[in-house]
Amino acid sequence: MTQRGSDRGRKRGGMGSCAGATAVGRSFLGARAPALLALVSFACAADPAYERRVSAIEATLSEAERLGALQCAPRELALARAHLGFARFERERGHRARAEEHLAVSEPNADAAVYLSPPGRCSEGPPTDPSEAPLPDAADPPVEDPEPSRGTPDPLAALDEVDVPDGAVTPDRDADGVPDAEDECPGVPGEAGAACPSGYAGLVVQSERVVLLRQVVLDPSGAPDEATSALLRAVVDALRDRPAMVLEVGAHTSSDGTELENLASSQRRAERVRALLVQLGADPQRVHARGYGEELPIESNGTPEGRAANDRIEMRRMDAGASGF
Repeated sequence: MTQRGSDRGRKRGGMGSCAGATAVGRSFLGARAPALLALVSFACAADPAYERRVSAIEATLSEAERLGALQCAPRELALARAHLGFARFERERGHRARAEEHLAVSEPNADAAVYLSPPGRCSEGPPTDPSEAPLPDAADPPVEDPEPSRGTPDPLAALDEVDVPDGAVTPDRDADGVPDAEDECPGVPGEAGAACPSGYAGLVVQSERVVLLRQVVLDPSGAPDEATSALLRAVVDALRDRPAMVLEVGAHTSSDGTELENLASSQRRAERVRALLVQLGADPQRVHARGYGEELPIESNGTPEGRAANDRIEMRRMDAGASGF
């Protein structure tokens, strides 16, 4: 363990923890004040708000498993389960701060496991091992699909013969030449034959992501600078123009700090950016937050420039069948 990690461990296990307080009290009071020590232990253990939070995460995880998150969101499910277990372990040792750090990772991952496992898509169960499949009964001959009758007409072929009446109107509310059924921005005219506008300051909307051309800059209190406010307003405009678009705000960090600290801080930063977007008018149901910590660097963490590049905000599109224009 590094000196820094050792110091952190002493800080967390000292007077800031319930276990540390109990140990110090025992060293000073010994057997002369057992009732006082019992009261300290009870105060450390009793926390209805903590128990409610843990129960809520457990319920979310049970729902995620029911929806098939093991198939569609195995990473999120595993992270949520693991960090919930770590939180309980630290709590039992009296380390409240460390338990809260683990809950800060478990909770959003449990929510993500549910979100990434829509009903009916992931709950078919894990793939079975072919060696475990039941063998056919040798007494029963294999059943083959009956040969289709050559005289039966194809019902879909008739659709090719339907004539569209002359003068039929295809809905196009924004009159940009793209029918509403194919228009990602049905209420806003596109440019140069496209379905959507292209002029958003500081960003480009693509089929799988919204590329930010400027960095998102927040001060220590979480307030954006002027350029970031303008950038987030442009994101809200792009969301408003595309009624079906759903975004994930992903926050990333460099490798400075511990992995757990980076994961928790990135989650807080992602949630702050999401809150700013909602304040500016974004539909909260269409903006989600997720902290990735140091997991996905885009540059080397060996240089100051690389670490600065890795400390970033990205926006990924989560809407099914999205297509950028």
